[in-house]
Amino acid sequence: MINKIIHSAGYDDSEKLFLSSTIGKTKFRGDIYGYVVEKLGCNPEDILHIGDNYQSDILNAKANGVLFFLIKK
Repeated sequence: MINKIIHSAGYDDSEKLFLSSTIGKTKFRGDIYGYVVEKLGCNPEDILHIGDNYQSDILNAKANGVLFFLIKK
């Protein structure tokens, strides 16, 4: 289902998507950030995470060295 939504939004299979539901890592726990860095083979500061939850999207991204942008609700 999520793949259908993602493809309808214009993403194709060349894009790297990391879905917590399929990899068992979450923003809330913060373990997804290190996983993504490892899988992409990049530095944390090479990633920009965009989200609207201060704890999961900002504090946990920052704690893992990932750049972040907060979308205000």
